[in-house]
Amino acid sequence: MPPMSFVAKLTLGICIVSAFLLYGTGHPYLFGLAIANAIANFWSTGVMDNFAREYYTRIGADNPDIVPSWMERTLEGLAADYVPNWLASLNMGTAVIGLALLVYGIVINIKVSG
Repeated sequence: MPPMSFVAKLTLGICIVSAFLLYGTGHPYLFGLAIANAIANFWSTGVMDNFAREYYTRIGADNPDIVPSWMERTLEGLAADYVPNWLASLNMGTAVIGLALLVYGIVINIKVSG
């Protein structure tokens, strides 16, 4: 089973950095939103991973030693189809909100320091 992808780590990092940038800026609701958003992103990524692992186990490909390397990419695509759409939409929404909060946090910090 593949580890957490680069994109999943990137979106989680964006959500965490946005919360860090909004801390102490005088916007407690946005800071709270950023914290809740980071938690929702982490949760949805984990649940999507659980769905994928369940799929791998169901088809008998949970042992990476028995899966040939040429088949790994195909299995990842099939596992992605097994994840519910609402969960993928939630994860995508948290990534977009995290990016918006990151940009806002950068702008606020530039205005405060400038």
